[in-house]
Amino acid sequence: MKLFLTSAGLVPEITPDFVKLLGRETSDARLVFIPTAADPEPDKDFVNKDKIRLAELDFRIYPIDLKGQSYDSLTHIFKNADMVFVEGGNTFYLLDWVNKCGFAQALREFLERGGVYTGVSAGSRGLLPN
Repeated sequence: MKLFLTSAGLVPEITPDFVKLLGRETSDARLVFIPTAADPEPDKDFVNKDKIRLAELDFRIYPIDLKGQSYDSLTHIFKNADMVFVEGGNTFYLLDWVNKCGFAQALREFLERGGVYTGVSAGSRGLLPN
């Protein structure tokens, strides 16, 4: 499994390791960006900072919200993805949606195919399948 877990977001000090884990050019990489954990947060500047940084790295970014997703829709989305990036925020809110939509099973299959998981703060806490 390729995992990149951080509490501080995509700060410059860790960016080279982040890109290296991907193992390919970022401009060729499809990144699924999941900001769901930030929904209940009043200040979402940290989400925008990471999105800007990912865009500066030339990723093809596909934002999705776990609300309204299902195992089937996530499997379809992850099928063409190279990386899943789960942003920080409220851990309990995120876990609630993870459990409601079948995220863990879809993620397990994505990782078994060699996909890369990046979790920031809440996204790095307890979301990964056993």
